[in-house]
Amino acid sequence: KANDIRKWTETKKRQAEEILPLLVQKLILASCKPKEINFPSGDMIGIGGWDGILEVEDGNQYIPSGKSGWEFGTNSDVAKKANEDYEKRTINPKPLRRRETSFVFVTSRLWSKKKAWVTDKKKERKWNDIRGINADDLEAWLTQCPSVHRWFSRLLGKRTEHLWDLEQAWDSLSKVTTIPLNSELFTNGRDREKEELFKKLDNVSTIIRVKAQSKNEAYGFVLSSLRESSAFSNKILVVKDQGSWDWLLEFDNPLILIPEGFTPKSLGSAIAKGHYVIEVLGDYDSASAIIQLERMPRGERINALKSMGLSERHAEQVYSDTHGYTSRGHKLRFFKELKT
Repeated sequence: KANDIRKWTETKKRQAEEILPLLVQKLILASCKPKEINFPSGDMIGIGGWDGILEVEDGNQYIPSGKSGWEFGTNSDVAKKANEDYEKRTINPKPLRRRETSFVFVTSRLWSKKKAWVTDKKKERKWNDIRGINADDLEAWLTQCPSVHRWFSRLLGKRTEHLWDLEQAWDSLSKVTTIPLNSELFTNGRDREKEELFKKLDNVSTIIRVKAQSKNEAYGFVLSSLRESSAFSNKILVVKDQGSWDWLLEFDNPLILIPEGFTPKSLGSAIAKGHYVIEVLGDYDSASAIIQLERMPRGERINALKSMGLSERHAEQVYSDTHGYTSRGHKLRFFKELKT
């Protein structure tokens, strides 16, 4: 809700300053395919220059088409900050050119006079277009992008059992052992399979079945691979029950859905709505797979274990006792006993 965003800004202002650009970047990536996007966040917010630079071919109600320069504010006096940023960038828009660029100001406050401000600035005809985004707009935008909504809700301390964003799913998987698992444990030596996954997700909506010796191996590979791609990571939801699945089918923005712990009854409906579905399979599953993960070569698995902090001897010991496989939810005693 807009009031939740406002309260977050008021009570955790520094966090809001650092996270707001990241939130908007995630919303952009969940909504379109940018030609260029640069939105520093976290410790990088003070490096100078535009708070964000974007270029997209086709915009929407929040994103201008073409090139745009973005400024962010969390101050209580929204108009003052908006005017200061507007004047500063109008005087010095570099590296952008005003006539071919839209100016966008984003605040996590309510900003009741946003429309009047935008109208006044448009009358000056100094930019290609003027946009303003406030907490109400962020709320509406989030409702269109459920994966980002889930991520942001978790940041605000709101929980849901049946929908996980990508980082929540990876956090749950990677910390099943005392020594956290890493991506290399699932992706080493599998660049070809990773590229095939990305290629399928960059094509028409479809069901992508990924099979390995165990579902855990396939699941870990999918999560690890998708964490590397900002083009896909903000569209992903791990879905844990039919009710949540049915609810997600109402959304128009394409999602990447990973059912976990149940078999959805309406796979065809998801595809018809333009969503992608990734099913993870084990060798005991009879369904055929588009992406088949062969057993990872011993050397690649050993290197992955070593990158987790294990010594060569301990990595060899783990590999020998597990036969080179991972098993979901199985807390290997070696990870418990071995020290980094």
